[in-house]
Amino acid sequence: MTTRFAVTVGLLILVFTVAAEGAEAIGSVVSAKGQCWAVRQNGTSRKLSIKSPIFLNDRVVTKDGSGIQIMLNDDSVISQGEKSELVIDEYVYKPKEKEGKSAIRAIKGLFRMVTGKITDLNPERFKVKTRMATVGIRGCEVGFKLQAKREDIYIIHLPKGKSILIKRNALASEIVADTRAGMDDILTIVRQGVVVSIEEGGSLQKRDMTTQEILELMSSVFEVTDAVDDSTEDKHQAEHAANLPPDDQGDPGGGKGRPYTSPPGVALVANGGAPFTQWAWGLYADGSVFYDGNAELPSTLLTQAEYDAVRNAAYPTGGYNLTGGALGGAFSESQAQVYHAGSGETLVFESAVPFGINAFNVNIGGGGAVPTWSGDFALSNPDDATDNLAFTADGTIGNDGHLQLGNVPNYQLNVNGDSFNQTTLTSRDFGGELLTDGISPVSGAAGEYHFEHNDGSRVDGAWGTDLK
Repeated sequence: MTTRFAVTVGLLILVFTVAAEGAEAIGSVVSAKGQCWAVRQNGTSRKLSIKSPIFLNDRVVTKDGSGIQIMLNDDSVISQGEKSELVIDEYVYKPKEKEGKSAIRAIKGLFRMVTGKITDLNPERFKVKTRMATVGIRGCEVGFKLQAKREDIYIIHLPKGKSILIKRNALASEIVADTRAGMDDILTIVRQGVVVSIEEGGSLQKRDMTTQEILELMSSVFEVTDAVDDSTEDKHQAEHAANLPPDDQGDPGGGKGRPYTSPPGVALVANGGAPFTQWAWGLYADGSVFYDGNAELPSTLLTQAEYDAVRNAAYPTGGYNLTGGALGGAFSESQAQVYHAGSGETLVFESAVPFGINAFNVNIGGGGAVPTWSGDFALSNPDDATDNLAFTADGTIGNDGHLQLGNVPNYQLNVNGDSFNQTTLTSRDFGGELLTDGISPVSGAAGEYHFEHNDGSRVDGAWGTDLK
């Protein structure tokens, strides 16, 4: 009798605690695995399972080997991996009053977040704060890997016209020591497939997301759960199926060498690579690009250790001077999706020369010189040659082996009777990585480019080249 009474009282205290704090549920659990808990501000806790309500100020905690997925009232989805913690500090969703805002504090661990209807009502009012950064999320999908001394923010899916603002939070020790002078504290991200990394005492660092990172996120956060709210899952599957084109299975090549997964509801526009080329890539309707080495050859992206070995070997020998594209007689190709704002039409441009790219050069020199790259591209509309794109670009190769954009000395886009040049560019981005076939230390390169213009017109392209 005494035990039963104590249990009953304990349950009543928990119920009255949640009720006393007055809040209605702001969401519910749609999928769960293992030990997942919600801890209230007063220290009381409750185990979470399918359809458990989520309340404002809940601290959601997952244990080892556990994971949870929460859907908020506006259909925003939060997926949380093992040994992770977050708190929903602020949440308002009143569609009739057109009022909405959300503030989430991600404390540690692995997360994936897909925004819902709040960003339609108020694009500026969905924020995620970590120890080192504040992220303004505007209608997109992002991932977080939060460690004690390093944080990685993954821009997984970002529709055209959307952007993400990432601001570095000054740590208390830095404020006291006044060590922030001259550091890059704010980044605006305008395309997906990007990772922004922050380390203690350092600035924001942007780079391209690798296929391996995507796969790791999928295994640790995207598919962490094995118990699912069937009604919610059926709804999402129906929505996904309705958005997919009939023949699109999300695989650019349908086999080896094309390890890509299309974002939900996004059609494949073009894929690159052949059994004998170093690269493989997929270009999607939302402008995203995923690229890798061609497993049929096989070739792979250079690892950090392989790139370090190339640089170290380059110093005493005078370096690697490699040429690709037509100039080097090496196989290469590029395709781009061009959106013309004036007509609302989207076209696909293809390489305008037999070898695909006019020229591509990589120099990893000796004597401590900074490695460099340069490229000369020419593409056109196969149905109308007056629609064309020509540009040159150059830059450096970072310590991590990623190609970083420096300059775009020449740029000309002609589409549907309109001409665009460097003066109309509002955003430009070019990235890529080096490849190896296991025989030559560097045997190719692949990557992507993105250009935006002041009228909203946009170019999203993928490229690949063998190097000799």
